[in-house]
Amino acid sequence: SEFGTVQSLREYLGFRHIVRNIYGFELETERVEDLVQGYSQVWHCFESEVRQFVQGLRELAERLEEC
Repeated sequence: SEFGTVQSLREYLGFRHIVRNIYGFELETERVEDLVQGYSQVWHCFESEVRQFVQGLRELAERLEEC
């Protein structure tokens, strides 16, 4: 679901923030492993939702051109 993808992406964004700005040298091994394991599925969902969004924009543009 779109909400699930948003939540998952927030997890990765939050992790990125921690690594880059706070304590990149104090990482929790379990959290890193969980994020690595889930990456493929999150990416697939994100890519699918972006494709659906772009398709919706194309359909809208076609309808507007017909007017």
